[in-house]
Amino acid sequence: MIYRPLPAGALRAIVGMKLGQVSQRLACHYGITTTLSESLFAALTEACLLPDTGARNVDSLLNQQILPALSQQLLSHMAAGQKPRQVTLGYHEEEGVVMAFDEGTISDE
Repeated sequence: MIYRPLPAGALRAIVGMKLGQVSQRLACHYGITTTLSESLFAALTEACLLPDTGARNVDSLLNQQILPALSQQLLSHMAAGQKPRQVTLGYHEEEGVVMAFDEGTISDE
């Protein structure tokens, strides 16, 4: 059976769905709203266009690069007495995945 690569639009939809799941988890468990930049969508979609991996690459990138870094940053902020209200996830050509937190203090709850 021959598998044809998914078109870029379908891959982008899958990327959006996966990032949406991350956003929902952050909102549900931590009350954090998430802003996702166009640069992140574009970079992840581009990574999925590789013929050997396709859409499976989204899970790999999320589980091996984005989620560990996000978890580490979130734990660092919370250990410092800050409870982020919002996180913006983006992609920078030289730095890779970037994130910026809008912090409050834990006593703000």
